[in-house]
Amino acid sequence: MAFTKKSVILTLCVLALNIGFCNSALSSIVLHSQTVTAGQSATFSCMSSGSGQDPTITWALVYDNGTTISNNLASSYTGGTEDGNDGAITSSVTFFVQSSYVSTDSNAPGVRLWCYGQDSVGTSMSIYTTLRTDTTTSTASLGGTCSSTVTCSTVNSYCNTNLSPSQCNCNTNYYDSNGVNVADGSCIAKAGLGGTCQAGNDNSCGTTYAVCSSSSPFVCVCGSTFTQSGTICVPNSANLGESCINPSKSCPANATCSTTCQCLSGFTASSGTCVADSAAYGQSCTNPARLCVDEATCINGICQCNSSFVYSTSFGSCISSSASYGQSCTNPTRTCLNDATCISGVCQCGTGFVYSSSSGSCISDTATYGQSCINPTRTCLNDATCISGVCQCGTGFVYSSSSGSCISNTATYGQSCTNPTRTCLNDATCISGVCQCGTGFVYSSSSGSCISDTASYGQACINPTRTCLNDATCISGVCQCGTGFVYSSSSGSCISSSATYGQSCINPTRTCLNDATCISGVCQCGTGLVYSSSSGSCISDTATYGQSCINPTRTCLNDATCISGVCQCGTGFVYSSSSGSCISSSAGYGQSCINPTRSCPNNAECTNGVCECSSNYVYSSSSGTCISSSAGIGDSCTNPTRQCPTNAVCGTNNLCQCSTGYVTSGNTCSIPGLGQSCSASVGCQTTTSGSTSITLQCVNNVCTCPGNYYTLNNACIQKHALGQSCSSSVSNSCLDSAANCPSGIANPTCQCNSGYTATSGVCVQDTSSSCPSGTNSPSIVTGVSSPAESTTPNVWVEQTCYTVNLLDTQVMRCKDTKAGNLRAARWIKLPNSVVVASTGSFINGDRTNPNLTVSSAQASYAGFYICQLCYANNFVRCTNSSNVQLIVVGTAITASTVSISPSITPTKGSQVTMSCGTTPIGAATSYTWFKGNAAINGANGATYVISFVQASNSGSYVCRATNTYGSIDSSAVTLNVLYAPEFSLPGGGTTDVIVHDFNAGDLTLTCDMTGNPAITRYYFYDASNTLLANITTNTYSVTSSQGYQTYYCLARNSVGLSNQLSFEVQEPGGTGNVGAATENTGIGTGTIAAIVLGWCRKREKVEQQPPPPAAKPYIPRTIVSANSTVTRKDVGIMMDGHDLPVSEYEEPRYTTPRYHLKPAKNAGPIISMYDDGYEQPRAHQLPALDTQYLYTDEEPRKRHKKKRKRRHREHREPSPRRHDYEPAEPVNLPPSDEDLVVVPGKQNFMDL
Repeated sequence: MAFTKKSVILTLCVLALNIGFCNSALSSIVLHSQTVTAGQSATFSCMSSGSGQDPTITWALVYDNGTTISNNLASSYTGGTEDGNDGAITSSVTFFVQSSYVSTDSNAPGVRLWCYGQDSVGTSMSIYTTLRTDTTTSTASLGGTCSSTVTCSTVNSYCNTNLSPSQCNCNTNYYDSNGVNVADGSCIAKAGLGGTCQAGNDNSCGTTYAVCSSSSPFVCVCGSTFTQSGTICVPNSANLGESCINPSKSCPANATCSTTCQCLSGFTASSGTCVADSAAYGQSCTNPARLCVDEATCINGICQCNSSFVYSTSFGSCISSSASYGQSCTNPTRTCLNDATCISGVCQCGTGFVYSSSSGSCISDTATYGQSCINPTRTCLNDATCISGVCQCGTGFVYSSSSGSCISNTATYGQSCTNPTRTCLNDATCISGVCQCGTGFVYSSSSGSCISDTASYGQACINPTRTCLNDATCISGVCQCGTGFVYSSSSGSCISSSATYGQSCINPTRTCLNDATCISGVCQCGTGLVYSSSSGSCISDTATYGQSCINPTRTCLNDATCISGVCQCGTGFVYSSSSGSCISSSAGYGQSCINPTRSCPNNAECTNGVCECSSNYVYSSSSGTCISSSAGIGDSCTNPTRQCPTNAVCGTNNLCQCSTGYVTSGNTCSIPGLGQSCSASVGCQTTTSGSTSITLQCVNNVCTCPGNYYTLNNACIQKHALGQSCSSSVSNSCLDSAANCPSGIANPTCQCNSGYTATSGVCVQDTSSSCPSGTNSPSIVTGVSSPAESTTPNVWVEQTCYTVNLLDTQVMRCKDTKAGNLRAARWIKLPNSVVVASTGSFINGDRTNPNLTVSSAQASYAGFYICQLCYANNFVRCTNSSNVQLIVVGTAITASTVSISPSITPTKGSQVTMSCGTTPIGAATSYTWFKGNAAINGANGATYVISFVQASNSGSYVCRATNTYGSIDSSAVTLNVLYAPEFSLPGGGTTDVIVHDFNAGDLTLTCDMTGNPAITRYYFYDASNTLLANITTNTYSVTSSQGYQTYYCLARNSVGLSNQLSFEVQEPGGTGNVGAATENTGIGTGTIAAIVLGWCRKREKVEQQPPPPAAKPYIPRTIVSANSTVTRKDVGIMMDGHDLPVSEYEEPRYTTPRYHLKPAKNAGPIISMYDDGYEQPRAHQLPALDTQYLYTDEEPRKRHKKKRKRRHREHREPSPRRHDYEPAEPVNLPPSDEDLVVVPGKQNFMDL
């Protein structure tokens, strides 16, 4: 709501501190009052007058009860500041007006706005005004918002405060002529029945239940379920007992109108409805009382079935609870009679029964001899047949009364042949009523007949037992010839089963002797054999190396030749004892080249007795030759596997091809150049522009020039500054994005675009913040006035210049002062760009609303426009307005780009600089750098420097450039950090300790490293620095023969070689700080008592030194160290010493194994044992050694079967901890100046 300023001075309250009068430089202050509106901002000004130094002015808001709302409102000095010593100054304050601050009642208390002034000498004054709202009232039409100050202007309307916000509605019995509370409508009285109403508006009828008829004439009538009764609408139906006439009404079902609604005959009133006098099953039979029908009885007020009846939903009545054959037995469930069964809801005969219509029941579906077998059809049992409707015995059968069945009329051996009489079969005779064999016959159970009691050759002679004829013998139940004989059909006798060379061997078949074969019925030498008269036998017709090949003539085998009657190897062949043949004196790949010695093919050499490809060659199975192990681009790299060139891989087509991100250049793979496909992981080449070296950028997978360069003739040319010569054949040859290289002229130079001015070598948009003088007044262009058919509009524009802030909105107003019928309208941006309205940026500016709204103003919108209004279609009969200038204040960022120097593929540890450029140049006021989607902490400048780049810095980077008018993100640029292979162990360090049992198999070492680009070679070494493998995979298998030692690996890629990764392979149970191992390896925790080590120190010359002992108290063992820094010394092992007190001494016992000493670890030294039972040494970490003694031997100790005597030990250099192990009684031990005796304490061994 508008407010009005008043130039009056309100209540002036002068407050002098500590004095009662005004005697100071500050003479007065003036506060202008005004009305305010709740929910809006209000601005007030306070002015001082006086002399001397200007006073200080402050503001406060205070309730009328003295409670302070704010005692220091934010304010500013808006006048008088040009002279600070005249005592005159103006202060302004702006604040938001809360609804609790204001009141419309001028007599009511309200919030006070105070203005305080104080000068430099301590004089202060204050003035206040009470905040008031504008009391001016207004009106609202139908549907408008109303309040205590806004009344409803429509006649017969009121302010409906039940709505929020309150709204102007028509009074009761009135309706809105334009619809439901539509603005500018009127409130019309509603019509009664028969009165004229508004078509389609039932609300125009005032009678309850009345509607406006659907067809002309439109009058108020009662609704579809109502009828007119006088001047009201009543329902058109009546209940039982109610009047059904005047007006006529319909009665309920089964009732009739007889002045009132009454039930028909046969029906009784029940709860307002008419029900039948009789009731069926399930219906109510009381209240009113009704007769149950269809075998139903009234039970508990409901009709239910009588006893022996059940309710049938299909019949809708009560039926018998039992059913006969063929009747339904479900829905409801009923009992089947006469042996019937309920099957599929019908009473039927069950399995094994059939229905007999004569008996009306289910009977068995089978019948015995003499029973009926038809009506119904039944199966005859016991081999009977249904004949003439009765079960009887058929042809070939007779009835047996004893079995009650029909049996065969013939009998076999052993069966009864009387009662009934039956014929005996198979040569049997009926004897004593039983079929038996006669004289000269015996019964054969296999044939089931009577046969002769003698048998010929080949016939059975047992079961039954029969006599063999013609010298045959009963063998295995058959008459046969005996061992060494065969049957001769010609003689009918048994003859010898073998024949010699030249004898008959068939009829009967006989075995030929001496390797002869039966050929054409005679024993002869078969295929592959010849007859040797000397041996009288058939021998092979072939001979092997060194055998005779004549008398008889024989063929030499296995490439041998018959030379001087003996098979020998010919020219170009040598004898192989392993194959037993003559083989070529030249061997192929993979073939043996020794035993015998043979020459290998080209590019192969004899290695370990086999022809293998020479170094840098591999075997090709397709060509059968050794070919180079290195393949060129496009060459096969599989079968066999061959090494592709640098930056190439073996592709899916099994040919060498350049890795992703590299391009083919002859037989090599190189980093892509300008315009070639690229990948972020590899990047692009470094090229030159003039004398400057630049790195191409991979953008959208294509190598492009950096942001400050443009592409011309496949080269990167540095963009040109303002005034420099440029190339008009490309669109971006100028460095400044607001500049262009004009075409069509000779020697073009970079110039600023229209609307921009060159300032300090940069194109700066013309940003005049104010329009020229005299452009803020309306302008009219008068159109044609006559003749009428040629008239054109008078075009009026509000101003001829507007200013709008970037991204803000401005309305440029245009109209026809003739108020004619516009047929077309538009705005045109000069020189000839038609503004496309309603695009979101430009709204309206057409014939329905010629005012053009510029929304979210952009810098490109600045320029001159005209408004064109027309009285004819297609922009005919038009008038153009004066030029209207639009000035857009502010500069937006249109683009941002990222460049990386020196390269997007830096090497780890180098420095990388990323630069963020904007269009226009220098338009950004702040920057934010992102890696992926995360902002980089502290990276907020135009450049982002990584001083020591790491692999973790790889990724995509985006620069967000920001100024007052928004932000814009650059395209992502990917940084791909290259680094040599490296590794990281979980516990740190460079050595991985691996415990492995070689009895379980070989050990696979994995050289687990990462690098960028990919690793191309892996190298494995053993402890002696011997190269074990130079391969492309990162695994190597260690065998048991290589054993427990330290191995290490290195890896290489195009950047460099990795550091050394070591693998210390240990045996299970041999960890460093545990003690001696407990497995069965020859040395156990309970068997080691001491290690006597040769002490590495130079022997001292001592006067009167005793002679060396004749024998040491241990047997020396030569040791061999795995480490060249360990001196070879003698080692002795004392066994089973731990169960003796330290004060006692027992001479060591020795075993045959050899021992291997290694440097000490975390506890005691490591000793490994070799013996015949293990291929690998079994390592044992000894416990920390507690006490050291020096001694010498004067004479050999004597062995005693019994307990040894205690002797006093003399020590030249007692251990610092000697008292811990001091024997209870001194023992003399012969000293030695060259041996260090190390004795673990007894408790140490008990702890192991």
